Amino acid sequence: MYILQNKSQLNSFVNSIRDQSLVSFRFSPKPTKLKELVSRCLGFNTYAGIISNLPIDMEEFDYTFPKLLSDVLMAQPYGLRVDYKTMKIIYDNAIENCAYWDDERALMSLHMATFGM
Repeated sequence: MYILQNKSQLNSFVNSIRDQSLVSFRFSPKPTKLKELVSRCLGFNTYAGIISNLPIDMEEFDYTFPKLLSDVLMAQPYGLRVDYKTMKIIYDNAIENCAYWDDERALMSLHMATFGM
């Protein structure tokens, strides 16, 4: 289980995607633009919206996030050729590098957040 627990981990996640996009596609979006794109691909309207809903279990986005981000980047006027497989690798790497992965503590964190503890 991979959990983004706080704003620092979320920022690291976004920065990891940005760094890997530069290597994979020679594309480096502005950080604020990428934060908003990532927020929308995770189902939130704004970056502030995602921050207010932390912690987030990232496993539920394993398929949808890479697909949505690929679609958004291809639709933008950047002229990028982005495929799902590459974006899935970028997503998985960003998760492993930035999310909290201790199953027991992650579940406890979600439980505490859900019940306002």
